[in-house]
Amino acid sequence: MKILKIIFIFLLLVVLTCSVVFVPQFISGQKEENILNEVIYLNYSAGNRPKLTSKQVARLYHNREVGVIYNSINTYSDYSDASKDLVIELIEQLFEEDDKVCSYIKQRLADGTFSFTRSSTLIKIDNQPTALNFVRCYVDDFEIFYEEKTKTILRATFDFSDKNFTDDKDYNSFIENIEYMISKYYEKTLWLMKDEYYFFVDFPKIVESEQDYYFANLFIGCGILQYDDIKAEVMYSY
Repeated sequence: MKILKIIFIFLLLVVLTCSVVFVPQFISGQKEENILNEVIYLNYSAGNRPKLTSKQVARLYHNREVGVIYNSINTYSDYSDASKDLVIELIEQLFEEDDKVCSYIKQRLADGTFSFTRSSTLIKIDNQPTALNFVRCYVDDFEIFYEEKTKTILRATFDFSDKNFTDDKDYNSFIENIEYMISKYYEKTLWLMKDEYYFFVDFPKIVESEQDYYFANLFIGCGILQYDDIKAEVMYSY
C-alpha cells in the first residue's frame, strides 16, 4: 500500500511537471498561430484628413509657421498644362472684377515662357501630417508665388511696361483699380489686415509717346508680409 502511494505521488509529480513545462508552450504556440492566421480589416478614408483653407495657409505664412526652401533641383521648365491652367486661374481669381486687366495679363502669360520652382513641406494640422506645395512661377517679367493645394497667392509681381494710357487720369484710375482688387483679395478672401500685406508701384513715371498715348515703366507688386518684415518696418519708421 505504501509502495502504491509512492508510485501515485511520483506519477502526480510527473504530470504536474509536464503541465508546467509543456502546457504554456502549447498555449503560446496556439496563440501565435492564431495571430499569424488572423486577418484584420482596416477602413481608411482620405476624407478624414484635415482640409486646409487659403485663410489658414495665409496665416501660417504670415506667422512664419511654414518654411520654404528652394534649390536648383526644384526648378523645371517641363510643366504640365495643369500647372499653366492653375496660374491662369490664380490671375482670374485676383483680377476677376476687371475683364480688361485680366485679359491683358492672360495674354502676356500666353505669349511668355513658363518656368516653375517647387518646394514641399510637411506641417501638422490636428495632429496629422499635411503636405503643402509652394510654387514660384516665372513668366518673363511676371512672377507668382503661391501654395498649390489651396491656390493661395502669397506674392506676385506684374509687368505693365507696354500698357498705354490715354492720359494721367486714365493712368491713376488704372492704379487705383489694381490696388482695390488686390486689397479685396487679401482682406476679404484671406482675411488679412492692411498691415499684413503690401502693395507697391515701381517706376510710376508716365511718359507721352508720339501717337498721343502715354506709357509708364510700370511694375506692380503685392504679397503677404511676414511677421519679422512688419516688425522691422515698424522699428525703421521710428
